[in-house]
Amino acid sequence: KKTRCCLNRTHVKLKNLTAYNVAVTDFMRPPTIELIDATRYAGNVGDKIRLVIYDEFEVKKVLVSIKGSDGSVIEMGEAKLKDSDWLYTATVSNSTLSDTKIEVLAYDVPEHETQKHIIL
Repeated sequence: KKTRCCLNRTHVKLKNLTAYNVAVTDFMRPPTIELIDATRYAGNVGDKIRLVIYDEFEVKKVLVSIKGSDGSVIEMGEAKLKDSDWLYTATVSNSTLSDTKIEVLAYDVPEHETQKHIIL
């Protein structure tokens, strides 16, 4: 079973997994970006973008960039883990939402990178 944050010890014991098995499984599979939820993003400073990201062991880091329709970077930064989701808080005003691209990069412990984007 994949987890959004980390695999707990109980899960490892129930599945009869060794640390080696978990490490190999994590090494073989990059994180999965399931959802980029921009419904609370209206281009204002402080707006939130919710991200649902899974990994076999742990999602280590999530980077978000917001780009204009011409491809220019409006802002970029790290999302923060909140409960079981990742949240990115906008720091720059974006008055032109049409064709804005929100791009997400997720990294796990072995530094595998997964990328996904949406266009508003």
